Amino acid sequence: MAIYTCPDDPTHKSSDAHVCTICGALIEDSGPVTVPKSGTPTIVPKASGATCPNCGVPRRSGMLFCENCGVDFATGSLDVPDAAPAPTPTPAPVPVAAAPAAAPAPVDFAAPSTAVLSTARPTNLLPHTIATPTLEAVVSIDTSDRERPDDATVPADQHERIYLLDGDRLLIGRGSSSIHPQIVLRDDGGVSRGHAELIRQRDGNYAVRDLGSANGTLVNGQNLDDQQLRPLGEGDKISIGFWHLITLRSCH
Repeated sequence: MAIYTCPDDPTHKSSDAHVCTICGALIEDSGPVTVPKSGTPTIVPKASGATCPNCGVPRRSGMLFCENCGVDFATGSLDVPDAAPAPTPTPAPVPVAAAPAAAPAPVDFAAPSTAVLSTARPTNLLPHTIATPTLEAVVSIDTSDRERPDDATVPADQHERIYLLDGDRLLIGRGSSSIHPQIVLRDDGGVSRGHAELIRQRDGNYAVRDLGSANGTLVNGQNLDDQQLRPLGEGDKISIGFWHLITLRSCH
């Protein structure tokens, strides 16, 4: 039996010479397929004597397009869709260099200053900060009748000494090579090396406390307990040792 090849799909083998018995496509008589001894069918095309002007493959009669390259035999053009244009690459952003910082204007140190210095006392100081001292301690020798040993010798230097109270903590004592009081009381056997201290409070006033001295500390004639903090004011008197008296007074 003769077998015919479908022009639309060469894999379709039709037993009808005019219509593909598989897909129904019209078949022009191009000759039957001969089956060699190997069993593989071979298509024997019926040549029209012409070849494709583009690729040179034999052209069958009645064909409008080349089966090999698809050229249109009527126009001679290839019906190949144009390739989609390649996307235009987006250029990477070019980093913009930061503008250089402006150089500071030169300072003319020879020119006179136009700044106005205020002489007003600042009002925003912390409670424990004092711009200028408001109290001073007057150190004198007290020869009045007070408790002391009979053999206590009065200091030779009996001049008054004045200390401005301008620190947060002021140590009182006779001192030594390793202890350095801010208020020094010399030639008094009743004064310890570190006897007492004045401590500035948050309101700017001072308080005194005894540091465990051998002979104690009195304020206005009253003994202080060890480490007791006693507020002070103008006119208060601190008795230390056998002879020394410290009187607080305003320095204005």
